[in-house]
Amino acid sequence: MAIAYDSSAAAHNGSTSSLSFSLTTSGSDRLLFVFFMIPTANSVSSVTYGGVAMTTVGVTKTVSTYKLYGYYLANPTLGANNIQITQNTAGVLYAGAASYKGCSQSGIPDAAGTRNATETTSNVAITTVANNCWLVMASRGAANGDTNAGTATTERQADNGYVQIYDSNGAKSAGATQLQTTQSSQETAHIIVSFKPSMPGAAFLLNFV
Repeated sequence: MAIAYDSSAAAHNGSTSSLSFSLTTSGSDRLLFVFFMIPTANSVSSVTYGGVAMTTVGVTKTVSTYKLYGYYLANPTLGANNIQITQNTAGVLYAGAASYKGCSQSGIPDAAGTRNATETTSNVAITTVANNCWLVMASRGAANGDTNAGTATTERQADNGYVQIYDSNGAKSAGATQLQTTQSSQETAHIIVSFKPSMPGAAFLLNFV
């Protein structure tokens, strides 16, 4: 089964210990990614969707006083449910989320990476393991700076000045690949993740090995 984009959402608050916002999932073999930024001095208490705990997939430093986090959840509850992010003390909390269908429910992530640099074009590289993976990426520019989709990159969530989400909008062959953002010369932070498609015929085929 091929991967397909499902939905996205975003929310932000300049001073809070907990942020909640809704995202609606559909289809089968679902996979949800949540990315968010909090102050470097703070720690993550919990990240849930529909009350179910999510799993971390990456963290990187953004501007000097913030960190960008990535979390995922396989088989998120179908329909409209709340994403709830809680940090240990009040502070900036900017978040975005994207869901996909047709995704493998195991072996997550296929690969993951980060990039942090001051530049006008960010080529965020990753080496995928499985064939036909999709890539998803979060981006955060310095001082509320916006980033924009570059070559072979699709913007899914444009919460301008906060956390923005991009993906490959298509399958990638195994090996080195990348997504790209462009921006004015500024410090940017990215988390990139690859995830593979589901294989509904796998269990049947194993019976004949």
